[in-house]
Amino acid sequence: MRPRRGAALPAVILVLALTSALVVSGAFVSRRVAAAARTGLRESALEPECERLLVEAVAGWDSAGRSSQPLGSVEALASTPLPGPGASSSSVPRMETHVWATRLTADVFWLVASARTTAAPVLQRRLGVVVRVKTGVPEVAAPRGWGTLP
Repeated sequence: MRPRRGAALPAVILVLALTSALVVSGAFVSRRVAAAARTGLRESALEPECERLLVEAVAGWDSAGRSSQPLGSVEALASTPLPGPGASSSSVPRMETHVWATRLTADVFWLVASARTTAAPVLQRRLGVVVRVKTGVPEVAAPRGWGTLP
């Protein structure tokens, strides 16, 4: 039987190619994980901001203004295209916020708050709550009246 000559070189080239593919894929995955973590950190500031806006809208309820709102209409309650709190910090994104009230029935309103970052990639979060007005005082309509909106 003759010895096989020249089999070592193709085997070494194959091992080098597979090793380099593994290194490149590992570097790609680690960069994607780091980018996802940075995006998650920026996005984590949006939901508390929406919740704060909804709480302020309910706490500063204008009974006279809402009672004159026509059924089915949407009115802007607040709009702040300003930096969010602590915007000088690199971890807290600059954001613009908006709050709207939609009158569903004579005593039921749907409040929607939206917070959106102004830097790329643009991230947005919207929350809504259904409130029922009894004797001029708004109350959350259901035990789980808050909801995340697309």
